[in-house]
Amino acid sequence: MSRIKPEQEIKYICNVIDKNIDAHKILKDRGLLSENILAQLRNLTEDVAILINNIENSLSLDIHYNNVDSSIKYVSSYI
Repeated sequence: MSRIKPEQEIKYICNVIDKNIDAHKILKDRGLLSENILAQLRNLTEDVAILINNIENSLSLDIHYNNVDSSIKYVSSYI
C-alpha cells in the first residue's frame, strides 16, 4: 500500500468539501451535507496536525490513524 502524504490528503479533503458545497444546490439535504462536511473538517484537522508535526520535527509521518494522536498532542502542546 502506498503512503499518503498529508499534503495530498489535505488537497483531497478540500476538493471533497467543495463538492459537498456544490451538491447543496442539487440535493437540498442540508443535514447530510453538514454531516459530510463536519467529518471532512475533522479529517482536515488531523491531517494538518500531522503536517505540522512533520515540518516542525523533520518527520515523514504518513496519513495513518496511528500517527494522529501523537500529532494532535504535539500541536496541542502549543495551545
